[in-house]
Amino acid sequence: MTPNLFKDFELYIPTYLRSHRQNTVQELNIRHASNKPHMFNLILVVREEEADLYDHWSQYADILPISDVSNLAETRRWIIENATSRLVGVLDDDCRFYRRKDQESTKLAISHIGDHLKMFQWIKESLQEQDIAQAGVSAREGNNHIQDDYRENTRCMRCSFFDRDKLEKHDINYRVFPDPMDDFDITLQIINKGLKNRVSYEFAQNQGSSNETGGCESYRTVGYQARTARRLSALWPGYVSAVEKETKTAWGGGRRLDVRIQWKQLERFQDEEMGNWSDKEILEHFKEEEYKELWEIDEDEFRDEETEPDGIREESSGDNGGLGANEEEQASGDSIGDIN
Repeated sequence: MTPNLFKDFELYIPTYLRSHRQNTVQELNIRHASNKPHMFNLILVVREEEADLYDHWSQYADILPISDVSNLAETRRWIIENATSRLVGVLDDDCRFYRRKDQESTKLAISHIGDHLKMFQWIKESLQEQDIAQAGVSAREGNNHIQDDYRENTRCMRCSFFDRDKLEKHDINYRVFPDPMDDFDITLQIINKGLKNRVSYEFAQNQGSSNETGGCESYRTVGYQARTARRLSALWPGYVSAVEKETKTAWGGGRRLDVRIQWKQLERFQDEEMGNWSDKEILEHFKEEEYKELWEIDEDEFRDEETEPDGIREESSGDNGGLGANEEEQASGDSIGDIN
C-alpha cells in the first residue's frame, strides 16, 4: 500500500459481511485518493472465510484476515492484543466525519482532508498525555448540546483510539461478556483504573445508515440486546442501569432494553472489584445456573403483538450497542447536530 503520513498510528476497522460497502475507508482514503500518499494507515479486519471478497479495497486499506472470532468484542480484543503500533484506533466501518464551523458555533460541516489531519493530530497529542489512555470523537447526535471543545471521562463510541502501553500496564482490554457494549465497558475500565478518556466535540462522527446489513446486525437481536444491557449493568452496579426505552421509528419501533451510564459519578468509583476481572473471572462469578437473566435470550420479552421487529435498528449508537448517554447527551431525533 502507498506510504502514509501516520505510520506510527494504525487504524483498525473491524468489518463483517460488508464487502460491498466501506464508508470509513471511503471517508478517510478514497475520497482523497488524489492526494498521495494516503493519509491514514487503514487496516480492514475481516473474517478469514470472506477475505477474498475485500480484495477490491486493498488499494485503499490493508486487508487483515483473522480466524477464531465470532463477534465484535472478540475482534476488538484481538486488535488490541495483536496491533503492532503503540497508538491504535478501532473504528466502526460505517463512519462519516464532521467538524464545527467555527469556535463560536456548534453547527457542523462535513470534514475534508485538512480537518481529518487536525482531528488525528489532536487525538495523537491527547494520547501522549500521561493519564489519557483513550481518545475519541463525539457522536454527531447530541454534539450541539455541548459547548466545550472536549470532555473527559464520558461516552466514546464508534471511533476509539488507545495508547496500548497504558492499557497493557493496567491490564485493560475489551471484555467479551458484555458484547457488543464492550466499548462502553473498556471506557469504564479505563476510568476505574485511575486513567482518563478524552472526547472531542470540535469534531464529530455519525453512521451512514441504521441497521446496515452485516456486522452486529448478523447476530444482535432484541433479545441479545436485552441480555447485553443486563450484563453491563451487572458488571458496573450503581453506575450502569438497564432501562427500557421505546421509539416510534428507530430499531423498527417498539420497546427494547438499553443502558444508562452515570458518567458524572465515575470520578469516585475507582477500584470497583469487577472492573479488574478477566472474562474468565466474570464467567466464574456469573454462573449460568445462578444468574439466568444474564444468559437467557428471550426474543419475545419486548415484542408487542402489533409490532414484531426482526432485529435492532439503532437510533444512534452504531455497532456499539446502547446509547449510554447522560441527560446532557441524550440522543433523540431532535438532538442531532446541525449541519450547514
